[in-house]
Amino acid sequence: YLYIPLGGNRHGKARTYLNLFLTMFLGGLWHGASWKFAVWGALHGGYLAAHKFILGERGVKPAAAISAVYETSAILGAGGEEEASPLTPALSQKKGEGERLGVRLVKIFFTFHLVCVAWIFFRADTLRGAFEFLQGIALRFGQALPSGVSYSEEELRPAWTAALVLILLIDLPQFLKRDHCTALTWRLPVRAGFYALLFVWIVMMRGIENVPFIYFQF
Repeated sequence: YLYIPLGGNRHGKARTYLNLFLTMFLGGLWHGASWKFAVWGALHGGYLAAHKFILGERGVKPAAAISAVYETSAILGAGGEEEASPLTPALSQKKGEGERLGVRLVKIFFTFHLVCVAWIFFRADTLRGAFEFLQGIALRFGQALPSGVSYSEEELRPAWTAALVLILLIDLPQFLKRDHCTALTWRLPVRAGFYALLFVWIVMMRGIENVPFIYFQF
């Protein structure tokens, strides 16, 4: 709805980078008319533009299932002009094969932390609070927590459990197969057991408090 009508990658490299940035920047503002959401979207837009610049002309080959969806949406959105979206997950391609494990781990490390930095702005109450949190990480790392931030072992345990379950059941199989749709290739009994396990886990982790749907506030 944004990237392709803006011109996508049909008008040169510079315009492609600008369109990527604008798409994510406007996506940030969609969450709320606040500077913290603007910065969150701008960071992701900058990340995508930088990734596209570094990737160069090698391109990304999406998995067949994802490709079909993006090609269809591209045709509808561009008036018959077919174009694959650059937002197609990069894990679907095979270009990572042959790449040194150390290099891949470095890429994963930096990508993870860059995204986490962006989420600080999304989660903070104010833009100033986000910068104060970043300042606390830089100046007080390993010391006292920034003002207004607290945690307990009881609060962290469910979060660590949730992260571990998601990594083992979802992220790890996708990473090993280089395919975001890998669960769809499993046999029906395995998939049914997988979905049942996730359902039970979600119910167990839900808690008893009534938490409103987060997007109602946007």
